[in-house]
Amino acid sequence: MALAQGNINRARQLLESEAFDVAQFPVPQASKDVLILISVRLALRCGQLDPALQWASTCGLHSDDPLTSPLGKGRYAGYVTLARVLIARGRGHPNALALSQAQILLDHLLEIAVGTGAHGRLIEIQMLRALALHAQGKTRQALATLGPILAQAEPEGYLRLFADEGEVMGHLLALMVPFTTASPDYLQRIQAAIVPVWQTQPDAATQPVPRSTLYEPLSAREWDVLQLVTEGLSNQQIAEHLVLSLYTVKLHVKHLLAKLGATNRTQAVARARALHILPPSLLRRT
Repeated sequence: MALAQGNINRARQLLESEAFDVAQFPVPQASKDVLILISVRLALRCGQLDPALQWASTCGLHSDDPLTSPLGKGRYAGYVTLARVLIARGRGHPNALALSQAQILLDHLLEIAVGTGAHGRLIEIQMLRALALHAQGKTRQALATLGPILAQAEPEGYLRLFADEGEVMGHLLALMVPFTTASPDYLQRIQAAIVPVWQTQPDAATQPVPRSTLYEPLSAREWDVLQLVTEGLSNQQIAEHLVLSLYTVKLHVKHLLAKLGATNRTQAVARARALHILPPSLLRRT
């Protein structure tokens, strides 16, 4: 219940409490396995990679396992959790092998899901494929993959599935408008449900809200302006390039700075680089 409500701290407290001993629970092994997977997901969400890696090394699941259809609910949950661990490992270190393994595993899962028409699984797998692309620095491909999935997910009310991926999802949503037909309201509701990493720490209540966690989606035009700002163009040059008035360009730059939490163009570019939202070609120039 706590996890479904986005209360990560409460869920973690319950899982870590002395009374919460999975091995002693009088429930079927399948239910115990689900609880273990939840604890792994929580560890990842709290930025604790070591416990997740320990689980991955002992769970008996591998990215190149031969998967057959239909894939039971428990095994599916285990494999998508493994994919998340591999993506987190690749993102954190960065580990090309882990990301390659995640991609292989997700491709296998996608093939099975397409064959069975499991719509919910298709949405989750494609979302994870987008996160894997983002971890490889392929931001535009990640956005192009995630955009249609968000459009499919909106009518069915998916919210926590995306929000529980945390700030990395927030970074992608901030750039999503040109890549999806999902409504801005839906994107903003997912953003609002994302719990910043700092709030998952025990002393979160005593910490101030950092401005860097408060993102609004960039519009298609703001995305264009950001790329030109990164290339070093002046407002006048951007106006000529985009065939806009100088006043309009200045307004877009002002909004861009506000959304990135920057006070000048240099800070905006640095912030965009830190968020990994610039195309690789621009990253090489900056």
